Amino acid sequence: MKYIELALNSNKVQYVHDAPPTLPASITVIETEEDIEVGMYYIDGSFQEAPDNEYYYWEDGAWVLNTTAAEVAVRAERNSRLTNTDSMALPDHPSYSAALLTYRKALRDIPEQEGFPWTGPDDPECPWPTLDV
Repeated sequence: MKYIELALNSNKVQYVHDAPPTLPASITVIETEEDIEVGMYYIDGSFQEAPDNEYYYWEDGAWVLNTTAAEVAVRAERNSRLTNTDSMALPDHPSYSAALLTYRKALRDIPEQEGFPWTGPDDPECPWPTLDV
């Protein structure tokens, strides 16, 4: 028997105990014979493995990508990468080059790429350009 402790307000498995834990009544503990791991969610009476991505939510019995959140995150990462090269984009900077301009254009074009927003900025399918300076 395992005793599953859920995080407050999220139903995310926080701890798996081998013995009944002594916890405040506000903490939910579920007894189960299932093989449960920390990070799973207790939803609709069963344990569910969540996608390894913060941009999903549970709806109607399935994990659904929050595309708005993924878009915001990809754009934020893109903007950060642009900001990191802003000073280099001045014509008198030693790193100014056609490669830099191509890199920055590719970053600006990220939202136009097929598959945008993918599953967020860490998705391996997201075509982040590289800059070799």
